[in-house]
Amino acid sequence: MGRAPLPEDRGLLFIFPQASRWGSAIHMFGMRFDLAVVWLDETRRVVDVRLARRWRSVCVPRRPARYVLELPVSWLEAFTPGDEVTWDEATKS
Repeated sequence: MGRAPLPEDRGLLFIFPQASRWGSAIHMFGMRFDLAVVWLDETRRVVDVRLARRWRSVCVPRRPARYVLELPVSWLEAFTPGDEVTWDEATKS
C-alpha cells in the first residue's frame, strides 16, 4: 500500500502456511494502482485470476490458495485456472 506501481517485469509472491480462501484474500484499500492477482494452490496450480482494482474491497479466491502472485495488470491474460506455475526457490546465504 502506498508504494509505486510494480515494474512490468516484476511481481510479488506471498506464501501462506496452508491453503485457504480467506487466508489468501487480499484488499486494495490504500492502493494507488490496479493489480493482476493470481492465486495458486499447494501444487502451484492456478485456482483463480482476478483484476484487483485500487481502492476496492476484499478479493477472495474461488478456491483455497497457498500462494498469491501480484503482478502488473498487463499480465492478467497470461494465466488461466489450471495452469501450473513454477519458480526457482531462493537460496539463503
